[in-house]
Amino acid sequence: MGFFDLNIPYPSPTTKPSKSTIENNRTRLAVKAMELGYTGIAYNRTMKGVMSDNHRCSISPLSLSSLLNVVPFLASSAKLHRELLGVSASTPFRQYTRITVCVENALQANALNAGNPILKTYDLVAVMPLNQNAFDVACERMAVS
Repeated sequence: MGFFDLNIPYPSPTTKPSKSTIENNRTRLAVKAMELGYTGIAYNRTMKGVMSDNHRCSISPLSLSSLLNVVPFLASSAKLHRELLGVSASTPFRQYTRITVCVENALQANALNAGNPILKTYDLVAVMPLNQNAFDVACERMAVS
């Protein structure tokens, strides 16, 4: 059994933090997850409003070598915590992409379907209903995780 954190925040395309700030934060969070014995994480981008091509997934996984260069003792720390948690040391560390779509009405809910090409660029799709109506639609008709 592995442990995952499926909600590592990733900035939306509308916010403009510097690329180095984004990479530093991603590296820091991935290193911490590995140190604690996690076997995977998902970088989560939250989307509100109308979906456009700007929302296509542009998140690339970090390389293990870049993480080990930042923190040389990462492997031993991860091994220790995995042993404590009963997770095999051979289990790979996985990085996923996730989009959380905030939904207020049925029109926005209709964009959440298996044929949506933007949603297909992510590994995981989640919905965040913002009212009771949207929650009811999510429970009845949406195929999201």
